[in-house]
Amino acid sequence: MVHWAGLALLIIAQAVHAADEPDPFAALTAAANKPAVKYVAPDTKARVIDASKLLLPSDVRARTANLLAACVQKNRMYESDPDLPLCSQMLGLAMLIDPTNAAATKLNSLLIDGQPPTPEEGAAAPRSVVAGHLLKASQQCRETGNVPDRKLALYLLSLATKVDPANQAAAQAYAMYEKSGITADWGFASGTVAPPPAPAATAAAASGVPSPATGRSILQPVANPEYAQHSKSYARMQNTVHGLVVTIGENGMMLGAVMDIIATVSPMPGNSGQILFARPVGREMGISMEEARRAAQVRYPFCDPARITVSFGEKYSAKDGGSAGGAFALLLLSLLDGVQIDDGFAMTGDVTVDWRIRKVGAVAEKVRGAARSGRTIVAVPKENEREVADMMLLYPPDVLLSLQVFGVSELGEVVELARTDRSAELTQAMEQYRGFQQTVQRSSLLALSDATTQNALAGVLKLAPNHLSAKYLLLYSQGRSPTRLSLATSMQQIVAGTGSLFIFLTPEVSDEFDIPDDAFKRARQNLSDLRNKVDKDAEPLHAALLVLVTTLEKMHQIQISSATPSLKKTQLKALLPKFENDRQKVLAILQGLRENKDFLERIMGN
Repeated sequence: MVHWAGLALLIIAQAVHAADEPDPFAALTAAANKPAVKYVAPDTKARVIDASKLLLPSDVRARTANLLAACVQKNRMYESDPDLPLCSQMLGLAMLIDPTNAAATKLNSLLIDGQPPTPEEGAAAPRSVVAGHLLKASQQCRETGNVPDRKLALYLLSLATKVDPANQAAAQAYAMYEKSGITADWGFASGTVAPPPAPAATAAAASGVPSPATGRSILQPVANPEYAQHSKSYARMQNTVHGLVVTIGENGMMLGAVMDIIATVSPMPGNSGQILFARPVGREMGISMEEARRAAQVRYPFCDPARITVSFGEKYSAKDGGSAGGAFALLLLSLLDGVQIDDGFAMTGDVTVDWRIRKVGAVAEKVRGAARSGRTIVAVPKENEREVADMMLLYPPDVLLSLQVFGVSELGEVVELARTDRSAELTQAMEQYRGFQQTVQRSSLLALSDATTQNALAGVLKLAPNHLSAKYLLLYSQGRSPTRLSLATSMQQIVAGTGSLFIFLTPEVSDEFDIPDDAFKRARQNLSDLRNKVDKDAEPLHAALLVLVTTLEKMHQIQISSATPSLKKTQLKALLPKFENDRQKVLAILQGLRENKDFLERIMGN
């Protein structure tokens, strides 16, 4: 028997997905955002690790090398510029410990030639699995007592923390080395090269000081050279950022809201420094904060001893989830750099130590929550862009019209968006969009069909290609918006729209379970509104649930009618076979979806 809650939680918790329709602005966005970098092969002649001196069994070394190569290829890590250094390190170590490894050698050669590898059949290589193997192999290395093996253990642990930053065991083991001043030297596998910045912008790129030529260079995940050897003092003792969260109401519908996150610095001479939550939080949020701390430490390796206490505007409800990671990292950097955060700014997105902003769930509802709370500038993960496009199908254009929603990939972009003293180019883009908002407010949405208005949106995109509000309102004005929801949003909306009536898919419905009288009509209306909007792969479930909900509504009408008890019983008995047939059809579809590998890969965004 399929339990509906399992699939529902999977769908809601994993609200991540790839774009399902062609993006008319894809080339423009890629050209604007893609750094001029390329893969650089590791220097295996450096012989950082000498395989001939290792005692680690050859079969373990071969499996480790194969897993490293598979992780790079199966996860297509080479397509992400920030991951290129990690690709070089993973393939470099694979070729060092197993010089005859064909998979790593072939992949390295293809990347050198700039030829994307052809995906191969076979089992996937999830980052978490690979990191787990690296952790186990490092333990085997340490147990040999051999110096070269112990050196290899250090490099294996270093890779494990990068491949899967959430692996706490690897992070703690590697931290023990770091406390002793021992770190893995990856100089032989730097991974990328990029054209040197113009002389006038070089200092700004390192320090974040405004450059006359560019207005401001976006912060990069590199150590600030001024504080490589001594501590950085906190420039602010307190700051606040607005994070975006979502809750599930009693009717099953998701509701986005703003969560104030407040960080306070308390100097503590002689203390090594710590970050504490004023109230206990869940495990995922704790991991997210630790990753944010490590991300800030990349820029400032040493800070003045202090205790940072993080509290929330709403103090009494439970807090958990990883979607506040980007806001945590922004807060820490703002305290160190003295950044004044715009009160109109809000954001959602997880963060990893390499400064990448990672995708999260329920973005559309969070953006709506930002609009309701009066925020005007919103940052969401670039990987969640398709969910912003879904908003044009779910809600009136007024929601995006009222906000300036930006897609962000890096923490530096978040800092630039959040600060009040933004770069000249970004400030100009925002001002032009405000002018567009005023024009539409004066003339109604009909102004979107005007060529002048469309040109104004195109101008905003030229200045800020990641301005998602301008992008999708321009597509809407040209009749080029997506015509169907993404798969993940489709499933979210189907589950949320059905609401409490999902209880009828369980074997027995308790008499104590209270279903509001309007739940039946509301569920039918919600599902009817989704007709012809959901993804093709979600249509069978949507259609079957709509039939079931319609049957349930008929049965409910009989129950609340003024007919005699005997007549009600007769009428309900006549409908029971149809109800059971409708119910079994939904359960069969849910079972099929759970067993459909292609569907699950799409819903998970793999």
